[in-house]
Amino acid sequence: MICSARVGRFDASMDDSQVGVTLPCLDMSVSEMVGPDPFAGLDLEAVGWAGLTHAYGSASDVPALIRSLVAPDADERSKALQGLFSAIYHQGTVYRASAPAVPFLARALITAPDQRALIGQLIAGMSRQYGEDWSDPSTLSGAVRAQVAAVVGELAPLLADPDPGIRQAMLRLIAVCPSPVVREPCDLRGFDDEDGHVRADALLALARVEPDWPRLRPRLEESLHDDSPAVRQAAALIVLSLDGLPFSQATTTVLADSISAVGDLWAEPHDESWDRLPRSPLRDPPEDRVGAGRDSLGVLTTLTLDPDAALEAAARIVAAPTRHAVQGVHLAEQVYDYWRDRDEAVAAVLATYLAIAADITYPSVRLCELAGCASRIEAPDPGLATAVLPWAEHGDGKIASAAVGALARLRHERCLELAESALARRMLGGSGLLAVCEVYSEQAATLLPHLRQQLTEQSTQPPPPGTGDPLAEVVQVLPLLGAGALSTVPDLLGLLQAGRCVRSALQALTRFGPAALAAPGSRDAAVLIEGASAAGSAPDRLFAAVALREVAGDDSCARRLAAELASRPDWGNHTVAQLGLLGPAAAAYAPRIAPGLDSAGPWTAVRAAEAYWKITGQTEPCADVLARHVSAKPPGFTAVATLLAMSRLPAQCLPMVRHLADAPRRLAFDGFQNGAAHADDVMRDNARALLRLQPT
Repeated sequence: MICSARVGRFDASMDDSQVGVTLPCLDMSVSEMVGPDPFAGLDLEAVGWAGLTHAYGSASDVPALIRSLVAPDADERSKALQGLFSAIYHQGTVYRASAPAVPFLARALITAPDQRALIGQLIAGMSRQYGEDWSDPSTLSGAVRAQVAAVVGELAPLLADPDPGIRQAMLRLIAVCPSPVVREPCDLRGFDDEDGHVRADALLALARVEPDWPRLRPRLEESLHDDSPAVRQAAALIVLSLDGLPFSQATTTVLADSISAVGDLWAEPHDESWDRLPRSPLRDPPEDRVGAGRDSLGVLTTLTLDPDAALEAAARIVAAPTRHAVQGVHLAEQVYDYWRDRDEAVAAVLATYLAIAADITYPSVRLCELAGCASRIEAPDPGLATAVLPWAEHGDGKIASAAVGALARLRHERCLELAESALARRMLGGSGLLAVCEVYSEQAATLLPHLRQQLTEQSTQPPPPGTGDPLAEVVQVLPLLGAGALSTVPDLLGLLQAGRCVRSALQALTRFGPAALAAPGSRDAAVLIEGASAAGSAPDRLFAAVALREVAGDDSCARRLAAELASRPDWGNHTVAQLGLLGPAAAAYAPRIAPGLDSAGPWTAVRAAEAYWKITGQTEPCADVLARHVSAKPPGFTAVATLLAMSRLPAQCLPMVRHLADAPRRLAFDGFQNGAAHADDVMRDNARALLRLQPT
């Protein structure tokens, strides 16, 4: 093994011939380094632990956990380390007790009988709390860094430890320290190691500590051709970060191929994420991104800053293929989540993965993601459907259903045939069934016999405990199938009588409207709906009142419910929204909603404006209130949708609506993988439709 660390003071005037004074690999025992007492010179009890906090409250237990790291019993040591990870670095969060623990953890990193690399990872991880400004010592992670800087000299000999994991941990600790502090005990310019992963971490640390070293760029370019793919990955990541946008295709290719070989070595947002480099022009992440920190550097995070380069890399990683092919999928998913108008390229990556990957994790999720992309592609490549088709007859219903849904979004010629077959096998439901019915509408009425059979069979069985009622998936799609679906009205009324799937049945009847009364077997429809309004849960009563109004033109239930809602002493946004759904029946209570229009809280004002308009039909002053709250935040998206329903575009919100319509990055988050269009695309469509109201 070659491992070296410069000893002595750094001199920036030294040339390469003077670099490389080495520290021999550590061959002394830990007792020789610090003596018989692992914590000699430190006073654990002097810290006021009881006055500090960690994830579970008082940190009074921290001294015992730290001492147990060097206990004779291996099980005790293991439990202590687990306890510290859980308490002072719980799921990436740092606490007031974290920084004071660093000097003692550093001594345990030197002296503990085992798990020393994990102790180093704990310290390094605490220096990068999610979302914090790591350079600010007043932040919790910044305070950890200050403590690391104070002990890094004591830890420097660990650069020569026989355990490569400890050498990596030491390099990550060096990288969070100010350059002058690091230069005193070691010189990374002369560091080398036989382990490729250690050399990779050393390269990242070197770029942080010595950004002005004249030999840095040549070292990086040499490392792009290193025998170790880990080193090539580090070098490529650094070069992309320093060179900025647009990313070099050659360097991106090196990075993609290294991911294919060894995976993403610094997967964000975990504690392996590094600080962005001092000379990087990529210091500002997208405004809507939640990453490992405000200034994090990771492989996929960095690549995603250039979406087109990222998608080329993703396609290359997936096509390799290796066991790391899923990293290409993760990269494509990030692009889809952060950037607009990349649907075709993302779908192509997903299709390749579905077609050639040997072992696919969660294929139903990938199929739903592909379906979401396909919903925005006007003329899908036939190759996308070719990759999906084999999955449509899978023995797992969740997978088969997702595949049929993807074929629907792709508008494949065999979709209805496969959908009917899947329904007959009870392999189609949820988002897959919804996609088929949304895309094909009345053409999908051929599915009605199977759907009615499911209604008949399942309505006599109790719903499975702890899960959503599978009948709801069937009921919600019926109004999409056109006039032929009116034959199911008796089935829906039967559900009301049985108290089964009541809300979904009421919503379906509402969508059928007055036509439901004319359907065969619907003689008692109004009576049964009114009965649901009287006996159901609060949400069921609300939907029953709306259904009775839409189906029978009877707003008596709506008026009674409005009076009940209005009698509540405290009104929240939820109550206001409910009154809005009741429409003119809640007119007597509009004055109580009006004060919300002047609220400074976006949700309160938007909900009040939406409800006031629905109840009174008055667009003024509602439109101006909504315009004031149009923004790239969820209340703002609701404001846009409501203005569109009003057909109003106030001049004051025009610039923001244009931003929502034209921004290159996504502004709305979508946490659902249900095969439908991304929530941001829906919001953008609304914004663009709203802009079309502007006079030309």
